This record gives sequence, structure tokens and C-alpha cells, in this order.
Amino acid sequence: MGEPVTSVRKLSSGANNVYTVNNRFVYKEFALPELCLTEATALRLMGPTATSTPTVIGNGNQTLTTNYVDGAKEAYEMLLRGDISSQQVNALVSRFMLEQYQLLLKGSITEASALSWKTRLREIVLWWNIVGKTWCAHFPNQLDVLSQGLDVIVGLLPRLESTALVHRDLHMSNLLLTDTRGYLDLTVIDCEHALIGPIELEFLNSRFWNDNKSLDVDAIIRILRTEYMVPFDVELEAHLMPFYIADQLLMAYKLINEDKRDKLLVKASEAFGWQPKVR
Repeated sequence: MGEPVTSVRKLSSGANNVYTVNNRFVYKEFALPELCLTEATALRLMGPTATSTPTVIGNGNQTLTTNYVDGAKEAYEMLLRGDISSQQVNALVSRFMLEQYQLLLKGSITEASALSWKTRLREIVLWWNIVGKTWCAHFPNQLDVLSQGLDVIVGLLPRLESTALVHRDLHMSNLLLTDTRGYLDLTVIDCEHALIGPIELEFLNSRFWNDNKSLDVDAIIRILRTEYMVPFDVELEAHLMPFYIADQLLMAYKLINEDKRDKLLVKASEAFGWQPKVR
């Protein structure tokens, strides 16, 4: 950073630890090197878009330093206080998704990137068949459905194209808003799960958890399809849900987090029954 450290404040802890330094920088310690690499790569790829993302100042094997967005507030907090509406959030997220969709159309990034979802899918399927089924064997019903779902995705793979740089962890606490004279600027943070793949991968986390910090996915998809003409396929989105669940299970395995594994598998019984409402 090139300057003396005069203040450090912890913002969050968990699998990753996040600090502000001198009220000018964000210093993030990742639980896994691959998460650090993914976030650093995604932030650099997202840099040219109109929606703000943190600027990478420096990174190591498991640490990343970015700029601190002064005055920004979580969308979740602003919604609770009534400072913004859900319609405003939907419009901002839709615009962000359009930008990530256009990155591939313009040739700014390619599927050959280190963030290729096909590479991630191969890793998931290999882990699932060798280790994952045994690690999750105490949930036999979810085990069978998840195995079948992954088989379907592998079968669809030759026909699936990568259409966007997807964040994959968009929720109200990862959207920071700055109000500048009545104009809202959006900054998207926490990109450690980003991939280049079908745009239909984007909202699976909100579909899966469906809690008070989840996005209004149906409303955002309507904007993408009707205002921006983005061909978002909700039927495909439903087929891709097992990818999200297995991906999260693999991450729990790498973090040796059995509590997260069990929480995912219990919640999966609801997610497997989800069907798209937007046609």
C-alpha cells in the first residue's frame, strides 16, 4: 500500500476475514488460495464496466487489497430504512448483469479464462463421484437427486454456451450503494465465486436460499428479457440448480465444514422442488 498503517478495523469474519486499513483500503484474507485467485481475476475482468467494482491494489496467495468505497452502504440496510426501493435495486442489478453479458459479446473476455465454468463442472463431477457421494451419504434422497441432476447437466454441456461473467453470490449485502446528489452508484463486492458461463448461473444462490437478503430474481429476469433483450432461459436455470448445490458442497468439503454441508443438504430438499415462475 506504500503508506504507514494507522488504523485497522475488522469488517467481517468467517471463512474469509475482511479489514479496512486507514479507512482507504480493504484487506481480505481468504480461507483458500483459489478463492483469492478467482476474486482477483474477476475484479480485473469487471473493471471496464460502468458498474463499480473494487480496484485491485495488490494480492498474494491468500490475500487481496482493494480500495475502500467511502460512504457506501449495503443495499439491505438502505432497504430496511426505506432509503431505496426494491425496484431501484432490481434496476441496478439488471444493468450490472447486462454489462457482464456484454463483456462476452464484445469479446472482452473468453471462455478460455481461468474462470471457465466447464473446468469447474469437471472438478465437481470428479469430486462427487470419488468423494462427494460418500461424504454426503447420510442424506440418501438428496444424494440420488443430485447425482441425476449432475448427469443431466453433463448431458446438456455440448449445447450450453458461456454467455456472461457471472458473480454467483449477488445478494443485498454484496451490493453497496453510494448516494451522490440523488443518483445511486452501485458497487458489487465479494467476487470469489465468479465464473464465465451461462448467465442462468447468476441467481441460483438467491433461488436456493430465498431469504430476506436474496434478490427479487423474477423481477430482475423480466427486466433483462423485456428491456434489454437478454435471452435468459428460466427452464435452463432450473436444470442448473444441482451445479450450484454440488459446487457449494465441494467448497464445504474443502473448508472441512460439515455444518455447512448438512445445512446445504437439508435446504436442497426444498430447492429440488423449485420450478420457474417466469416463462
